[in-house]
Amino acid sequence: MDYTKILKRAWHILWHYPSLWVIGFILAFVGGGSSNGNPSGTTFYQFNQNDFGKDWGIPGGRNGNWQQFIERINNFMDMKFGGINETRILTWAIVAFVVILLIAIAFTILKYVALTAHFRMVDHLEETGEKVAWTKGLKWGWSKSAFQIWLIDLVVIVPTVLATLILFGCAATPLLLGVGGGEATTAAGIVASIGMGLVVFLVIIIAATVINLWLRFAYRICVLENKGVMDSLKKAWFVLRHSLKDIALTWLILVGVRIAFGIVMIPIGLVLVGIAIAIVGGLGLGLYALATEISSGLVVIAVVFLILLLTIPITLVRGVVESFLESVWTLVYREIKLATTLAEVPSEIAV
Repeated sequence: MDYTKILKRAWHILWHYPSLWVIGFILAFVGGGSSNGNPSGTTFYQFNQNDFGKDWGIPGGRNGNWQQFIERINNFMDMKFGGINETRILTWAIVAFVVILLIAIAFTILKYVALTAHFRMVDHLEETGEKVAWTKGLKWGWSKSAFQIWLIDLVVIVPTVLATLILFGCAATPLLLGVGGGEATTAAGIVASIGMGLVVFLVIIIAATVINLWLRFAYRICVLENKGVMDSLKKAWFVLRHSLKDIALTWLILVGVRIAFGIVMIPIGLVLVGIAIAIVGGLGLGLYALATEISSGLVVIAVVFLILLLTIPITLVRGVVESFLESVWTLVYREIKLATTLAEVPSEIAV
């Protein structure tokens, strides 16, 4: 496999196919009292002034310097939170949970739709030479294949997580058995658990790398070959086994690309932080000059604006890099497909 040719082609696609930037941006973007005070007039947050000093051995006890400090805290809590209704707190907690859940679902859908779109847009370009708008690409992504690659993740990741928990549980067994058996037994259990934990950690890193590469090809077989979940996993395993050298070298090259990207992003990030602080600071000074006081609402708006100034450009740059990496893997898949006739892989191949 000509790795230089693939990298150059992916770079060419990146700079001549702006629609993929949008898809990459999406991929980068989607990668928690009493009703009105109790009869005594204090709130749910009231400290026990009688026991605070005695229980914790604070000098002065009830009549020490701590009493004034506690009274100030209680007064502040009464003023700020005394009117909060517990039912209202529970309602807002439920609303926040539902909103977070909906956002997580939306991000998950966007992730798999964008991945499917990216695979098809690059493959279509290589097949026909035609570039399509990102809107059309997302329409291609909104398909059964997007749901199927989510199922692929589910089929692989759930057993992997369970296996990881079991392995760490086994590593912790010597420690648990050694507890209560004397200092020597406990020390031996700690040493054994640490040793087993390091081995398990190394095994998990290797397994996670292999699974990551396996899934990359399973996704593309599912989307570009219109295969089912299990069939995609079986054929991706066949490809991984028979083209391991090419895939491993590609992975190492792209690890280097990610490291280089991280190094380049350090000065870029510092510049963006400086620009964002200068803009927000300048706006803040202007508002301060015009207003007699700065409200908490303006502070929140300034913080949100600062976050947006930092997040959007950094996410855009990350999106370009993600688009490049996904293009490389799609091109590698196409090269391997030319050398390996996937249609001739026996259906009974075990994963």
